[in-house]
Amino acid sequence: MFSSTYVNFPLSKFRFFALIFICVSLFGTIYGQTKCFSDEDSKRIIESIKKPQKVNDLKSIQSELTKLDSARKTLENNILSEKNNAELIEKRRSLLKDGILRLCTIYKENGWISKESLGQNAFSAEMDLIFNVELPNTQREFLPILIAASEKGEVKKADIATLVDSIRIKSGLPQLFGTYLAFNDGIVYLYPLDNEKMVDEWRKSYELPTLNSFMREIETKYQTLVIRRNSPKRNPAVNRQADTKVLGLENDDDTIKISTKLVNVKVRVMGKENSFSQALNFGAKDFVLTEDDKEQEISFFEKNKEPFDYYLILDLSGSTARIRETIWKTVGILAKLLRPNDRITVLTHIDNNLRTLLELTPDQNNITETVSKFRGLGSSSIWDALDGTLDLIEKQNFKDRGSAIIFITDGIETDSKLAFGNLLTRIKDNEIMFFPIQLPTDYLIEDPTASQKRLNVATRALKLIADESGGEHFNIKKDEELLTIPERIINGLGAVYNLGFEPANTDFDGSWRQIKVKMNQTDFRVRAKTGYYAKP
Repeated sequence: MFSSTYVNFPLSKFRFFALIFICVSLFGTIYGQTKCFSDEDSKRIIESIKKPQKVNDLKSIQSELTKLDSARKTLENNILSEKNNAELIEKRRSLLKDGILRLCTIYKENGWISKESLGQNAFSAEMDLIFNVELPNTQREFLPILIAASEKGEVKKADIATLVDSIRIKSGLPQLFGTYLAFNDGIVYLYPLDNEKMVDEWRKSYELPTLNSFMREIETKYQTLVIRRNSPKRNPAVNRQADTKVLGLENDDDTIKISTKLVNVKVRVMGKENSFSQALNFGAKDFVLTEDDKEQEISFFEKNKEPFDYYLILDLSGSTARIRETIWKTVGILAKLLRPNDRITVLTHIDNNLRTLLELTPDQNNITETVSKFRGLGSSSIWDALDGTLDLIEKQNFKDRGSAIIFITDGIETDSKLAFGNLLTRIKDNEIMFFPIQLPTDYLIEDPTASQKRLNVATRALKLIADESGGEHFNIKKDEELLTIPERIINGLGAVYNLGFEPANTDFDGSWRQIKVKMNQTDFRVRAKTGYYAKP
């Protein structure tokens, strides 16, 4: 059966479901969605769950369902193995459409047939048919029946959650439970959620683990990244609470507020060959800022005058032990480059806790000696370390100061509890720039291909963190290159401009707004965060 938990089926199978969804999204459902049941049919079928009726031709029904399931699986395997598979996808779609119409007839003639009567193979085939058919309106007709069956233990509640998410995604709605994923270009994408605040409560009531646990399990088992797709703008004409009522879920739905607010964007200006000039002074007229591809008026502009607090996180796991002395020297170089009123703190992550090696200080003396006294080994809890540092910055709440997080690591994540996708969402919701410095590593596991895959995932993750925050990712190839990076970071933060604008779109509904900043002068380019969540 199509499982509500991604980790229960092979990645190749996951690619197939992603492929089918893409085809439906691009071309739409070809067939009209004939109504399956009348209201009276539904009531009678639900009643039959409590009081089963005699089944006619049970063996024939079992045979029909298992044969259809076998044909479906054969088509899916052929779709995965052949490049020109449009015809096969169409055959699969037609097979499932005919199958679901036949199942409608079986239900109307026999009512609900229990799992015990139908047998495990035929019952699984029946459920797979309901779950996989590309007719969301027809699937929705089966939903009240399956909910009633789940109360008798016939259908897993987790599978109902998966079905609801599938129906909603195919109908252009955000999902409720966060079970629907797509695979593309080596990354797993979690489709948008209807209600971020309620999702874990809803998942618990439908016997699912927390969303973070689900995402982290995927990342760990398949050595990939799980990234949340940005929430689209809500359509006020859609009744978003219809499914939660059917499912018996409380929905703390936020009312969309309309207001005016200033959105701030920190922009780093770079010259040719990524050079930075702190002496240059630009004006608002030198910049063009768009939100969702619509140009916005820059109503606030100044060159950044705030001092910076640098949060330097050191990956002191065993995989970085060889380069430890160079790391200590780099800390000292960074400290000596601090501008007046800048401060630095040095942190590491060990035993599931963020540990401070040096308290926030403007003092540049003896920093290398102080931090190098640490002789222990931390864990490769990269996402937890970054998340804990964000917690620390929020707790300190230093106003009128900028913050930058510099992280020296080889990028090999093994022990974090936090899923990467949740960390990335939090980073995108901040104004803090991230500067991951990726070290050369001797990290190897028995399978060289698997080692390279893990390194590729690490590089991609660190680059995403930098790009989304407006920072920069440094992937050094030789140990001595590490010593040159602090100057590039400090110089870059000396050429920061603060831009502010009041969005023309005043519906602050929590959706993601894409920001692009460019300069009118072709000799320069900029780096800035990629967008913001339009929260009320």
